[in-house]
Amino acid sequence: MKPSFLLLIVLSACHISNKQEHQEEIPTPPKSAEQSFRKTAKKEALFGITDSLSDFSFKEDFLFGKFHSDRVEFHVLEQPGLKLFNSNVDKLTLYFIDGYLCKKKYEMAQDISKILILKHGKFKVQPLNWQTRDFVKAFPELILNQKQKVLSDSLSNYRLTWDVRKKTVKYIVEKKPNTSSFYYIEEFPKFKSLYKAVEFGII
Repeated sequence: MKPSFLLLIVLSACHISNKQEHQEEIPTPPKSAEQSFRKTAKKEALFGITDSLSDFSFKEDFLFGKFHSDRVEFHVLEQPGLKLFNSNVDKLTLYFIDGYLCKKKYEMAQDISKILILKHGKFKVQPLNWQTRDFVKAFPELILNQKQKVLSDSLSNYRLTWDVRKKTVKYIVEKKPNTSSFYYIEEFPKFKSLYKAVEFGII
């Protein structure tokens, strides 16, 4: 497959601008991670996150690694000093493919499920352990308190998913006896298949 056609696929798949709101062409991906981040950060508001990320000074120090002929790179920011949906962000991981930001994963300091349900409405739930699976199968009507928009405490490990405009929103909760982890993710809807195609050299 020709490189120019590949670039067109990645650009169409991963760029986050809305054509009606943002008419300029996306420039050729910059060479440095800092330049790439700054280009992307200007569009954070359109991506539905927060403008505060655009104020963050990105550095090469946050580069976790480059993979698959340097076409895929991850940047990990510990304690980035951001708030998302009124909750502190403990860690932010950025996923780039061919220089374009295709996925963002936020490790949250607290549970934001209620806020997301109020914001995005109906969701898909994927059980991540047998207890949650059995509860969802036996009592699907009890998953959500419709009046308060609060998930049942019987859900321990699970993933909620929404399709929002041109992105997929995921929220993962992992509960353990003494601790809980919360992950908020936004990605291009076909990120996984695109990543696999790059990984195996299909495109």
